[in-house]
Amino acid sequence: MYTHSLILTHLGESIPYYMKDCVHQLRLWNPSSETRIYIILDSFHENTEFWTNLVQTYSVTLIYTSTLEKTVQHKMFIQYFNGDKSFRDGYWQKVKERFFYIEELMARDSLVSCIAMEYDVLVYCSLTSLIPLLEKYTNKLSFVMDAPERGHPGFMYVPTANSIGSFNEYILNNIKNDYEDMQLLSRYSNDFPEKVSFLPLISSERNARIPKRCSEINKTPCTNSDFLSAGFDKIGHLFDSLVVGQWLGGIDPRNYSLRRTVGYRNEGALYSIDEMSFLWKRECKLWTPILDGIPLATIHVHSKALYCFLSDSIHTPNADYDILSLKKSLLQN
Repeated sequence: MYTHSLILTHLGESIPYYMKDCVHQLRLWNPSSETRIYIILDSFHENTEFWTNLVQTYSVTLIYTSTLEKTVQHKMFIQYFNGDKSFRDGYWQKVKERFFYIEELMARDSLVSCIAMEYDVLVYCSLTSLIPLLEKYTNKLSFVMDAPERGHPGFMYVPTANSIGSFNEYILNNIKNDYEDMQLLSRYSNDFPEKVSFLPLISSERNARIPKRCSEINKTPCTNSDFLSAGFDKIGHLFDSLVVGQWLGGIDPRNYSLRRTVGYRNEGALYSIDEMSFLWKRECKLWTPILDGIPLATIHVHSKALYCFLSDSIHTPNADYDILSLKKSLLQN
């Protein structure tokens, strides 16, 4: 009997080989007896060796898009989407459409209190411990926001199908606007604050040390940065937007002429790695990241070199990857 459910989504024909590291890390902290891992895929991936190996090795559950009944909103989204479809085989449509599939899976299987996440995120905690804390904290769609205009879908708490369905309605209502998924999340939180909660990036004490924060690219002080530390007192863990992951492993090399950018400082966030301490702590043979003395539940490994930061690494995790080797594990589109 599964205790909790986690949903990963991959749309398109490519195979993201680094997803194996994401799933491997999940299973280090969340055994199959406790957490069911769903992977939503397009149907042409049936019988593909990479995916069947994930099933055999990590007991994941593959959900093919053809088996999910599309909502009216989903059908309208497909019909009216007019964004860029040329970039990486329709990337901008897929990053929005995934939310509709998540809603449909949760509704079909009567799932509640789910985690929906991206597969370049590594999880360093047990959902058996984390989700009850989230349930006590909120009954709303929850994610991190590191600037007023940036909501991050990398790790989301989705209490019900309706909670993400409401966001999908918002996507559809804004389909004529060229908003990216991160912009849509931030605008949704601003337009419907009663439907959203935030996950903490820094502690309340750390946030209070700089009353009016601003990012490197937006020098206008933010008059209210409570979203950076919201929920910390109840959850007791921190989460990563991009700041820690980009500092540890750099940015996606496809975005930087295949250059290695370890130590990258994200210029858009209201907080900086430079104002905090970071270390790796090993307990029960598993490495855990500690940010400002607080356990870090997730790291968004933007470089996609997830294997460098796995909890079961023999040595202290570090970005010892080679760009050419990393390129082989990336999406080839």
